[in-house]
Amino acid sequence: MLLKNKIAIITGAAQGIGFAIAKMYAQQGATVVIGDINIDSAQVSAEKIAGETGREVSARSEERRVGK
Repeated sequence: MLLKNKIAIITGAAQGIGFAIAKMYAQQGATVVIGDINIDSAQVSAEKIAGETGREVSARSEERRVGK
């Protein structure tokens, strides 16, 4: 396990390339934090990766608005 005892924070990981990277990191032993603007999709992705890999995966989202 190349990433054992490491923490990976991956943005845009609810789908696509970010999801694939998050899954690969978890498979390699990392504890993964998925960041995405869509918290519902991020949570579903985190649960899927955790279920498939047995690793701890969490989802976070923060929306910021600039201007009017």
